[in-house]
Amino acid sequence: MTHELTVTGTLRIRPIQAADLQPLKSFMHELSPGTLYFRFGRLSMPVWSEAHWHSLCSPDSSKAAHFIATHVNNLAIQHYRHGQAGAAC
Repeated sequence: MTHELTVTGTLRIRPIQAADLQPLKSFMHELSPGTLYFRFGRLSMPVWSEAHWHSLCSPDSSKAAHFIATHVNNLAIQHYRHGQAGAAC
């Protein structure tokens, strides 16, 4: 499968931070049922506690790294978890 990305302007990728919490919540709640199924294996948004939401924007750097990509008013998130030997998975 091939995906083509066309971006006009600047795409910024940076570590996520606490200030990204509200934009992240808005982004996640606006995902289509198809995208939710692809990401979570279900057609609706999972119900997460506030602690879980905060952990997405403040990861334990010894266990994970979360990044956010922003372009104009859009964003995307990606995270990496370290395996037993410290390798990203």
